[in-house]
Formats: sequence, structure tokens, C-alpha cells
Amino acid sequence: MKILSAISTVPLLVFLLSSSALQAEFHEFTDTQGRTMKAELINVIGNKVRLKREDGAAFTVSPAIFSQEDQDYIHMWMIHTLNERDSLLHVEARSSQTNSKKHDDGSAKWKTWDGYYKMKIENDSDISLRDVRIEYNFWTFHMDLAAQSRRDGDTEITTGSLTIPMLKSRNDFECDSAKVSMRSFDLRSGWSWLGGGKDESEDKLEGIWIRVYYQGELIEDWSNPSSLKEKYKWVKPK
Repeated sequence: MKILSAISTVPLLVFLLSSSALQAEFHEFTDTQGRTMKAELINVIGNKVRLKREDGAAFTVSPAIFSQEDQDYIHMWMIHTLNERDSLLHVEARSSQTNSKKHDDGSAKWKTWDGYYKMKIENDSDISLRDVRIEYNFWTFHMDLAAQSRRDGDTEITTGSLTIPMLKSRNDFECDSAKVSMRSFDLRSGWSWLGGGKDESEDKLEGIWIRVYYQGELIEDWSNPSSLKEKYKWVKPK
């Protein structure tokens, strides 16, 4: 899901209205030689922008011809615009695990391992991004031993964050989440729990929710499965 807001609780509608207003706004630009003109930003073309002056003349330029203040203004406008087009970032993640250790005491056999997610953030644009912050939540279901049903157990949330110093244009960044201890358990034939219950149990990774921030603004809000956002509440990593 694409979203961009000053804080995550700001409704998407507010952002869309403010972004539309920004696109329609004539701004006074100053170039590196101190000359000024009023123009409107109308398009992103690679790492350049297309402007239209008040007299209707349009042209494509590099942001580098303008003052640093105007370059910053243009840069964030480009981020907003590309994000609206779903052309800025692509996020994906897949579950993974370490090699399992096998155990056996004669009455039961079980395995233990660490579960985690491999995350990938792709920059689909021609703009390099500095200090991109990644935050994530993921949930692990630990099934009870001797469970009466496969729904018996506890859910553990794991949170984390990291910063990508530089996400270059048309490049990606891969990283692993924190790890969580997991287990599967299986009673051997002829053995049973005193109070009854299932002979087998196994922990499961339920899914991951990732948020990406750029210059303090939320630019990507993604989860797999998407139903995680309805089932759980986001927890801000410490």
C-alpha cells in the first residue's frame, strides 16, 4: 500500500489533498546565479523535472540548477509524485529459518530453530535516497504442547528497525529481521499426554508488517499477508 504522511496517523485523504495542492502551486524558484522565476512542477522525468512557467512555457531541467533550498523542495515533490504513481519503492519479504537441531529422548522427538524474515527494499526510481528508515513487526504463533486444538497457544510479536544510509537509484537493499526461537514436537507411537491432547505441535511465523520512512515521512506501509493490518495493531519499535 502506498502512503505518505508526516505521521502515520494522518489520514491518506489529507495527504492526497495536500499533495494535489502542491502540484498545482506556482513556486518562485531561484537558480544558482540568483535569478528567479515563478513556475509549477508538472512531471518527473528520470532524475529531472518538467516545469511550466506562468506564461505557459514548459521545459525539463535538472534540480541542480536551482538553489539548495529549491533543490530540497523539488526533491520532496518528486518523492511525493513518484510515490503516488507507485513508482518509488517496492517492498517484499519472505520467511526463513536457521538449520534445525534434532532432539530425541525416546518418548518424543522435537526440533528447534530460529525463524526470521528476509526483507528486500527496491528503489524503482532514478533518485537516490539517503537515510531510509525501515521498521517492522512480525508475529510468531507458539502452539502449546498437548494442545486440544491447533489454535491453542500464544502469539509473540517481534519488532525491529534499521536505517539504510544510501539507497541508490535502481538498486535494492536486503537484510534480515531479528530471529525468534521456534520448535516442533512429536510424541512417539505408544506415548500420550496424561490429560490428552494432540501428539504433534509446531510453531509458525504468521506474517510481517513493514513500514518505510524517508525524512520522517511514511512512504511505504506493506504487510504479508495484508490481513495482518486488520488482525493486529502496529507497535512502534523502540
